[in-house]
Amino acid sequence: MPAQSRQYWFRAARLIWLLKEGKVVTRRMLAAEFEISVSSVQRLIDSLIEDHRAPIVYDSTKASYRLEDPHWDIPSIPLSADEIAALSLANALVTHRFPAQFSGAIQSFVDKLRVELDRFPDGSVLLESVTATEPSWCRVDHHILRTVVKGLALRRKLSMGYRSPWQGRRTERTVEPKHLLLYNGTFYLVAFCELRQAIRLFHVSFIEDIALTEAACERPAIHLDEIMDAHGIIIGRDIMEVTVRLTGPDAQRARVELWHREQDDTWDEEHLVLVRKFPVRGTYEILHRVLSYGSALEVLAPDSLRAQVKEQIRQMAGLYEIGLGGR
Repeated sequence: MPAQSRQYWFRAARLIWLLKEGKVVTRRMLAAEFEISVSSVQRLIDSLIEDHRAPIVYDSTKASYRLEDPHWDIPSIPLSADEIAALSLANALVTHRFPAQFSGAIQSFVDKLRVELDRFPDGSVLLESVTATEPSWCRVDHHILRTVVKGLALRRKLSMGYRSPWQGRRTERTVEPKHLLLYNGTFYLVAFCELRQAIRLFHVSFIEDIALTEAACERPAIHLDEIMDAHGIIIGRDIMEVTVRLTGPDAQRARVELWHREQDDTWDEEHLVLVRKFPVRGTYEILHRVLSYGSALEVLAPDSLRAQVKEQIRQMAGLYEIGLGGR
C-alpha cells in the first residue's frame, strides 16, 4: 500500500525531479537533504518501484540511481469532490478578496499551495482550472473579528455589547469563546454566555463593541457536532421530521442536492415528482429554503412548518395586493 502523506509525495517528487535533471543521486545525499535515515530513503525508493512501477534503477558503475524512462512521472494524487470544492472556495475567497484583512494571508497560502502542486502532474494548472462563484457575505467589523480570533487563540474571555438581530435589543455580555463558525457567508461566535449560563451563537456582524479581558476561559472546548445538527445551525431544541414534495424541473434539480445526510428520497421519474424526508432542529433555516422553490414545493409535514409557509404566503399576498385589484 503506497504511503499517502504530503511528506511522502514531496520527497518522491523531489527524487524524480533530481533524476530527470541528471543529478547524481545517492541514498546518503537524499538522506542529508530530507533529514532522514538512509534506510528511510531506501524504503521510499522501494515504494516508488513496487507501488508505482517507477523505472528507477541502481547504476553500480556510478554508485547512484537513474531513471530508465525520462518521461515517467509519479502518478497524480486523486482529489475527492469535497477536496476540489474546498479548494475552489478557498480560491474564490482570494479572488474576491474577502474578508479584506485575511486576503493577504490566504493569498500567501495559495502561493505556497501552487509551489506544492507544481511538484505533481498537471498540478500547476489546478487552481486556474477550478472556479467558485462569489459567496454571499455579511458585513463584519474587522477589529471585532480580530478580537474574537485573539480570544480563541489566547483562551481568554471577551466582554462585548451585542444587539440581537431578532429583538433589536442591546445587552452586555461576558463570554468564553469556543468556536468561530463561517456558515453561509456569516461569521458566528460560539461561546459560553455568562449572562444566559449556556452556550450561545452570536452573529458577529451584530457585535457592536468588544474587548479582550484578562480572565482565562474555564470551561472545556466544544465539538462542532454540538453546534451543527439537523438542517444547518441549531435554532430550536426539538427534532422533527420534515416531508416535502417537489414537482417539475425543480424536482429534477433538487434530486441531486444533499439537504441533509439522513434525507430519504422517493423519486418518480415518469411524473418528475420528488418526495423528500429529513430531520430538522428548528424550522427557521428550512423555511427559507422551502420558500425559495415557490409553487414547485409543497410542505406535507409537519403541520407547524406548513402553517408557517401559509402565513408567509398570506403576508406576501397582502404585500402585492393580490385579490385587491392591485398589480
